[in-house]
Amino acid sequence: MQELLTAREQRRGWWIIGLFVALAVGSWIFPHSPLDGIIWCPFRRVTGVDCPGCGITRACTAFVRGNFLESLKYHWFGSVLMLGLGVAAGQNFVQIVRGRRVNWWGSRLWHQHEHVFWRVSLGVLLLYSVARIIF
Repeated sequence: MQELLTAREQRRGWWIIGLFVALAVGSWIFPHSPLDGIIWCPFRRVTGVDCPGCGITRACTAFVRGNFLESLKYHWFGSVLMLGLGVAAGQNFVQIVRGRRVNWWGSRLWHQHEHVFWRVSLGVLLLYSVARIIF
């Protein structure tokens, strides 16, 4: 039997859906800004080196517009972010509509090892950032 969603899980689901929609719509409507030449990243401004997140916004914008290779050129994690957030938003939408948790084939495995995924993702992001600086 599937468990009912708590009010907290529903609120969290709406936040994830809202974040995905805002990012996708914002990337589609505002692909370029008159302030494009300004360096907003404090890390880059101080050190002159891209931070681990530099380029993700441009990568998400390119991904939403269908420019997948350009998205990968800006930052590999931009497309991963859009895909992951899109899947999470879709799952949360289905759960909210149904009022019950969606148990997919990997949900138990995910809940047991979610912390490992996030740690590995952070490590890969940092390695990728170092590689971008070196190469």
